[in-house]
Amino acid sequence: MMFKSASKIILYISGIIVLMAQISNGAKVSGTIISDTVWTNDEVVEIIGNVNVASIASLTIEAGTVVRVGYLMSLEVAGHLAVEGREGEPVIFTSAADTAGGDPSPGDWYSILFTEGASGAFNYCTIRNSINSIYATSATIEAYDCRIENFMSRAFFLNCPYEDSLVPVTIDHCVITQSDPAVVGVGIGIYALYGYNLSVSHTEVTHCRNGIEIVSGANRIPHFLIRRCEISKNTGDGIYAYGSG
Repeated sequence: MMFKSASKIILYISGIIVLMAQISNGAKVSGTIISDTVWTNDEVVEIIGNVNVASIASLTIEAGTVVRVGYLMSLEVAGHLAVEGREGEPVIFTSAADTAGGDPSPGDWYSILFTEGASGAFNYCTIRNSINSIYATSATIEAYDCRIENFMSRAFFLNCPYEDSLVPVTIDHCVITQSDPAVVGVGIGIYALYGYNLSVSHTEVTHCRNGIEIVSGANRIPHFLIRRCEISKNTGDGIYAYGSG
């Protein structure tokens, strides 16, 4: 089966409770996941409407799974997301147009969104053709051995508006780049706004506008550690830190 759950996988579509549908050319999904759920690599997962992981639930995506996201749609996480790719068998998030004969473009879909208090762990993952690849608001994020490319705005948009919260984000052995000529020199690799505790190591950020941008405000000062990274070939600043406080 494509989906496994301790009970059943239930979505709310137009106010009606329905089971997640499986069809021959993939599994089309939308709605709210309210119990712990696993997406396996038996078939391509197609997000045809925004998918929400409730705060009481977790979504695990197994190695080798391909997730195609519909135009301007998102995977929104209020609970926990575990992306469990392996070397040589990554999990791939991409545009719904990324098919044989298709024409995927940067900005085709919106984001993997994390709301306040949510968490996400990405291992051996590829994310491409989004607007903001990972958008986290006061959420804990870990990304290891991931590749994020051809985004329209930001690969990581980290927004933590609260004083002295210092929510941890770890980015390690990742590649953030723009390989599509349409977006070379566009966007920001890592954008950290206010109260994050950001650690970036052994990571390559290239061909963006700015590599890493860090913003502070009164009583909302991020902590950051950047080590053994290659931040090069960006048209603007490699590392740009500014603000007040």
